[in-house]
Amino acid sequence: MIYAGGDKHEKGVGLMLDADMAKCVLGYWTVSERVLMVKLQGQPFNISVIVVYAPTAESTEEEIDAFYDKLEEAKSQCKSDEIQLIMGDLNAKCKVPEAQLGIQPGYGYKCPGFFFSTGLVLRKRASEHGECPGSCSTGFFTS
Repeated sequence: MIYAGGDKHEKGVGLMLDADMAKCVLGYWTVSERVLMVKLQGQPFNISVIVVYAPTAESTEEEIDAFYDKLEEAKSQCKSDEIQLIMGDLNAKCKVPEAQLGIQPGYGYKCPGFFFSTGLVLRKRASEHGECPGSCSTGFFTS
């Protein structure tokens, strides 16, 4: 288990690997208590896994901006020839207008805006009740 997030375990993220995958770890970087990057040796390409736990809509604009700044900092450490995977709890809604969500202006579209501007592709996870329209609270973004 590779973990980032301090002693309180309130905002942390982690990545659990089995014994075989643990042997492939080239290194890891705790970017913040909400962003963890793990580099894995792969064939034919290495893999950069960025695990995230985004602030909720109740967070301040500064906290939200700081999260996306740290995410961009981690993404900038990915090499162009690596497979890039960003996964975790993004606490965001992607397609529903913000007014309907009752969230801060600009927050609902920061999630997809970041990923679309970086050329990553969104893969949403279906909930236990099926696909949640407009939700990307848990997603996988790949290069």
